[in-house]
Amino acid sequence: MWALACKVELRDKNFAGATQSMARAVALEPKRPGYWYNYGTALALDGQLEKAVECFRKALELDPGMSIVYPNLGHALRDLGRSGEAIACYQRAFRDGSVDLSTKSQILLSMHLFATNEHDLLYEMHKKLGGEITARSPTDSPHRDSIQPREKIRVGYVSPRFSREIVSYFFKPLFDHHDRSRFEIYLYCATPRTDDMTRYFSDRADKWTEIGKLSDAEACQRIVSDEIDILIDLAGHAPESRITRRARKRAEIELAVGLFLDHPGVGSIDHYD
Repeated sequence: MWALACKVELRDKNFAGATQSMARAVALEPKRPGYWYNYGTALALDGQLEKAVECFRKALELDPGMSIVYPNLGHALRDLGRSGEAIACYQRAFRDGSVDLSTKSQILLSMHLFATNEHDLLYEMHKKLGGEITARSPTDSPHRDSIQPREKIRVGYVSPRFSREIVSYFFKPLFDHHDRSRFEIYLYCATPRTDDMTRYFSDRADKWTEIGKLSDAEACQRIVSDEIDILIDLAGHAPESRITRRARKRAEIELAVGLFLDHPGVGSIDHYD
């Protein structure tokens, strides 16, 4: 019951209430590593980082193979300024095949914020993630068979941030100053939070397509069907980027542009039986 209450309180961003609920849960069932992981996650979101680290380590003590702990433990150690320990946790998560690709993507984003001298390590970790993404991409992904000559070059932008967030403020001047006599601008929106900025882009794009609820294959098919010449991903390793789409060849030229300054925070709560 208390674990479920924690999940509800986190949904409502009541982090103090979530920590209190999980404290009751672990007091009742102290041998459940998943509860200690959830307690640590709630504490980290509430800013109680030292206590969060203790809870994450308790979860690993009870279940040394619980790899999901390492990313959040790394984030907490990062925010405490313990960068060496954070990097060790991130590397442990990267070595584990059960850690999902989006979590590894956020780890790379996190490391770019503080591991500024770890160039070789970052390069190798990017290569490893790229290889995993490619390996999981279907071989029959939709792709362009030919290039049809057109009067204008067709440029597509993909983003989960076509709203009043940092990405859009960077992107808007570029969007506004495209030479529409030479370029057609297609926007592929995966934005869960829409506002007046979202409407600004949708009203002025040559074509606006909502892809947030589409599967990776469906989103790729839309892009291929639109015959995009240059496809630009604005999300990079930011949250909600749906990174697995990037291994699928959808345009003749594909670019990933890091127009994001999101802080990669602590991951989600998961409940274990």
